[in-house]
Amino acid sequence: MSDSELSELVERLDQLVPRDRAKLRMAGDDDGKATLGTLSGYRRLGVELLRATLRVLPPTEPLPAQLALDIDYLLIGDEESPLGLCEVDEALEARPAPRKNRLDPVAQLLSALVVVVLLVLVLIGASAVLGWLLG
Repeated sequence: MSDSELSELVERLDQLVPRDRAKLRMAGDDDGKATLGTLSGYRRLGVELLRATLRVLPPTEPLPAQLALDIDYLLIGDEESPLGLCEVDEALEARPAPRKNRLDPVAQLLSALVVVVLLVLVLIGASAVLGWLLG
């Protein structure tokens, strides 16, 4: 399917899916993992994603090619879009997955503190053993 054919379909969908009552809440629960929305909100999101694939912004230093996604009108209140940067990468499968921190910052600090305390205890134990052997 050519871009012009797809563009015609997107324009047709744009006319068929009303904007009124199309709303989304991207961080719909306390963990920020759920998305809440009206049925027309999800449909409008699909239309906007399709439309954005037809308006790819070329790469500029230091930014890669991006989609020009306009979904602010769907979001409730002053919520920001989690899709602020939609990077286009046709070699995505070859790119390594980002590492995820499994611990929150407090747990990371406590873990580091435990490691430091254990190292100090090992050094004290080693010096006591050396003192006993040499003394």
